[in-house]
Amino acid sequence: MIEFVEARDKRLIDSGGRWFGNYQTPCIPSKIGKRKLWGGRSLDTTTYGRKADEGRDFNEDTDFGKLKRIPHLGLAAFLKRHADAVRSL
Repeated sequence: MIEFVEARDKRLIDSGGRWFGNYQTPCIPSKIGKRKLWGGRSLDTTTYGRKADEGRDFNEDTDFGKLKRIPHLGLAAFLKRHADAVRSL
């Protein structure tokens, strides 16, 4: 189980994301934030937005907890084997 959590968190960090609020909210760079990064500018790490139209450098990662988004080969194989049962959850 710990490998899944580590893989999930690694995906977040590798995508430029971070945690806000004492590890309460996972956030990823917004389109605005990505443009800033590509332009060599720093991002505002003091706040985040819940929706893209708020104009913040980070937005909540709404896919963070989805099992299919966790890049772990063992989990992917399990989900593939049990796809019908997982879809009903």
